[in-house]
Amino acid sequence: MISIVSIMGTPSFLNAADEIPTAASVGGVYSNLIQVTTCPNDKEIYGEFRDYGYWRGGVWCGQTARAGYWVWVSPRWYVWENKKAPLQATARNAH
Repeated sequence: MISIVSIMGTPSFLNAADEIPTAASVGGVYSNLIQVTTCPNDKEIYGEFRDYGYWRGGVWCGQTARAGYWVWVSPRWYVWENKKAPLQATARNAH
């Protein structure tokens, strides 16, 4: 079962009723959704979920696809503008 989260300030390419699966942001790793592309045939290749990472964009599924961080949650690709920086280990004070 996929949990659903709504977006405040829904991007113009989504309908107000559209819901974004929480898995699509990979637990908050990605932010600023810039595109959603429906491509049901990709399920055969990517299964139910895939954090594909950064792709520079181009044509995908007959659509112009934007550069960004791509996450597959069947049957759609979610393209994000930003990725959180990995947490840095804090330096311990030497005694």
